[in-house]
Parts: sequence; C-alpha cells; structure tokens
Amino acid sequence: MNLQAILNMIWTPIQDMVLGLWSYVPTLLGALLVLVIGAWIAKVLRDVLISILEFVRIDDLADAIGLTNALKTGSVNSPLSVLIPVIAFWATMLGVLYSSFNILGIAMLDKAAKLLLGFIPNVMTAVFVFIVGATIAVFVSAVARIVSSLFDYTNDDLIAGFVGYAVNIYAIIIGLQYLRLGIDVVNNVLVIAIIAAALAIALGVQGWAGNAVKAILTAKPKVSNVGGKKKKR
Repeated sequence: MNLQAILNMIWTPIQDMVLGLWSYVPTLLGALLVLVIGAWIAKVLRDVLISILEFVRIDDLADAIGLTNALKTGSVNSPLSVLIPVIAFWATMLGVLYSSFNILGIAMLDKAAKLLLGFIPNVMTAVFVFIVGATIAVFVSAVARIVSSLFDYTNDDLIAGFVGYAVNIYAIIIGLQYLRLGIDVVNNVLVIAIIAAALAIALGVQGWAGNAVKAILTAKPKVSNVGGKKKKR
C-alpha cells in the first residue's frame, strides 16, 4: 500500500464528514432563524398582552370575583395581568421550538405536540373573549350606573354591578365553549351563574325592602296648624 492510498483512506472520511456538516449548515441556520424570530414574536405578544390587560384593569376584576385569592391559595402569587401573558409567551415558544426541531429533522412527540399546539389557538381565543368581555362589562356597568343615577335609583351600584357580572359571566361561558370543556361543564357554570345572580338580586331586594320599612317606621307624622290648633296627620 503506497502513501497515496493511505492518505486517501484518511482524507475520504474527513472530507465526507465536512461536506455533510456543510450541507447541514443551511438547515441549522434556518432552524436558528425560526427560533430567533419566534422568540421575538413571543416577546412582543407578551408585552402587548400585558399592556391590554393593564388597560382593561383585569386585576381589579380578578380581585372582585375572588380569582386572585383562589390563585394565591394555589401558591400562584403573580397577578392575572402577568400570568396570562407569560402563559401566552411559553405557548408561542412551544410552537416555535416544535417548528425548529422539525426543520432540523428531530422528531418530537408528534401526537402529543400536535394535540397541544392545536389546543393553543382555542386557549388564546378564550383569553381574548375573556378580555373583550371584561372590557365590555366595565363599559356597560358604567352606562348602567349613569342611567340609574338619572332615574334616581337608590341602588345604582347594585344595578351596575349586576349588569357587569352578567356580561362577564356570559363571556366566561363563551370562553369555556372555545376551550371545548364539554357542554355539561358549560351548563353547570350557567346554572351556578344564575343561582349567584338570583342571590345577588334577592340580597339587593332584601336590603332595599329593609331600608324602605325602616324609613316608614321611623318617619315622623306631619303637623299642620288649622284654626290655631295643631293636628297630626
């Protein structure tokens, strides 16, 4: 065996390896580009969601319906205006990573990943419905309070609160349908919402009736002076 044959035996595998790596560079760059652009989009989406949720004051709504305390009970101390954007960020990043791995030819858990990625749009749609519902609820509640004040209703806060909660509950029911939790779950939520609304109305009427009876019982009789004599009415 001469020297040329020995060099060929050494150089040929090295050459094949270098050519293989070089042919893989465009694929690697493509996957890296998808990862970078996807991470940027996920970050922009997170920041936009934070701004929107802070604008509609979703944390105040979460406090009002007791969701903040429920999250704290589960050791989740982040406010809803931060929690939802973070979930959206990582959901987007999961899709980006899945695309990058596919470009590289690395097989992931195909069925589970596709199922999860197919569910993400439903989650985002449900979150969007919740946000729009909360925004409309704030607006409608303010309108109800103004109308109640114009007609001199004493329980304008109760009416405004009831209208706002009704809109929020309707938005939550629609959001649950997008999450495909099943018609039974949606029906149960609707029943609970109706019971809660009935209790709110009953408590409001009870308070109004109590105040009316108290006003009647504590009212002083009017005294008129007819012919120099005082008469009670």
